[in-house]
Amino acid sequence: MNGGASRRPTEQDREVVKNMTEWIQNDTIRFYIQSHLLFCPGQDMCFGNQYKRNYTAILPFPSCFQCECRYECKRKNNCCPWRNYKQDVEMTPDYISYMDNNQFTPSKYINVPQQCIAPQVNYQSVKRSIKAYFMISQCPFNYTDSNTHQRCNNPLQEKDMYLYQPVFSPFSNESFKNLDCAICNGESLSNLVPWTPILVCSSRKTLIQTQSLDQLQSVAFQKNSLCNVIFVPQTSTFTRDCFSEKLYISNCNETGEWKIFDSIIFNACHSDFVYVYLECSTAFERRVFKNIFCAMCNFHDWDSSLGIECVSSVEVYDLKNPFSLVSFSALIDFRANEDVPTPSEGTKCSKDSLRFVYMDTNLGYSLSTCYISHPYLNLYTFLIPIALMITLNMFMFFIIVREIRTKKNNPISNTNEKQMMKIYFKLSTLTGSSWLLGFLHQIFQLQILSFLHIIFTGSQGLFLFFSFGLPLLLGRCQKTT
Repeated sequence: MNGGASRRPTEQDREVVKNMTEWIQNDTIRFYIQSHLLFCPGQDMCFGNQYKRNYTAILPFPSCFQCECRYECKRKNNCCPWRNYKQDVEMTPDYISYMDNNQFTPSKYINVPQQCIAPQVNYQSVKRSIKAYFMISQCPFNYTDSNTHQRCNNPLQEKDMYLYQPVFSPFSNESFKNLDCAICNGESLSNLVPWTPILVCSSRKTLIQTQSLDQLQSVAFQKNSLCNVIFVPQTSTFTRDCFSEKLYISNCNETGEWKIFDSIIFNACHSDFVYVYLECSTAFERRVFKNIFCAMCNFHDWDSSLGIECVSSVEVYDLKNPFSLVSFSALIDFRANEDVPTPSEGTKCSKDSLRFVYMDTNLGYSLSTCYISHPYLNLYTFLIPIALMITLNMFMFFIIVREIRTKKNNPISNTNEKQMMKIYFKLSTLTGSSWLLGFLHQIFQLQILSFLHIIFTGSQGLFLFFSFGLPLLLGRCQKTT
């Protein structure tokens, strides 16, 4: 079943996946691979380039983050559960290649775990960061400087914004939670690239009033603060995004909908395997799970409920946080404190002031298309008003049609059915019936409805001219002749 807010697998998809996995002898591994081929197609399946399901995306966002086959996946806990699976060569098809997924590029960080961190100052602010990234967040256990060790491992106990600013090393291609984490891991200060701080507030007034470093410190660390400092990586740096653990469901049956226990699904959900799955089968509702198996054990009938793609993503907005609907942000430079080392030279501000580089407003519009991207804003500013307008117009349309057909002394009612259909069509252009196509498009997300809505609504003036203007002109011409 397709349409709505997500795209679901078809019976043909299921048949293809079944045929692709018949060769696998281990039942658990077969189930793992079938689940990914069906709901997370297009990714590396760890068995060579020839073993991949052909798949063409229709909707913009895949439901699955991809798991990984390489050795480096151990640092992020997103290894594909079957990455090291092998069986007898005699029982393996020729197109399957057993890869050595334990090879790795030599690096001093190859066995250092990475943590998924949302780069922000205040985790209790109403303007929380949804975007998160993999970073090194701890010092080596044998590092001796206790102060640096403390600032790296436990910065949440300190109200110092610099302890929350990540840095990137172009030499090791690694991101670190803060400057102290980079120092205790042996990185050179002169090589580090700091992430860009952005002050984000839920109101323009609050943003404008924050004009000094002291004010920023005070506002940013308040509980339920209307402002927060969020850090973004430089565009030239290599970073891997992830999903914060606080935002996804990581246990079975948290919804209370799972009725039939399955040990394979249960164990896979509660393992260390993390690559989030986005469930979006219901319009205006998004649920994120730790992996596809956690999604399975939170549905009564997961086989027919889970989808492959979504029309929107939860990475941009926090749907549970109403303050994410509107935000005012400013790119700032607070490198004024001379006691804090900075990796590169730049324009300095006075110690008690901030330099605002630009200001931007985000009113829930998409960055890729000129239209509302936030589901709730779309609901409140488009769907509900349009539904009311269509309902009222259709009510008036049927009232007029009834009056025309029931009034015996009305000359219009005595015309034939063909003429009546023309009259009804003219009335429908006046009542804005073409907006029904736009309303249906927002629900079912079918491109054909979008095209028809644009064509008919954009041509409404032309329809009015042919319905009323042209007959009037022709009538006047006939009278003059």
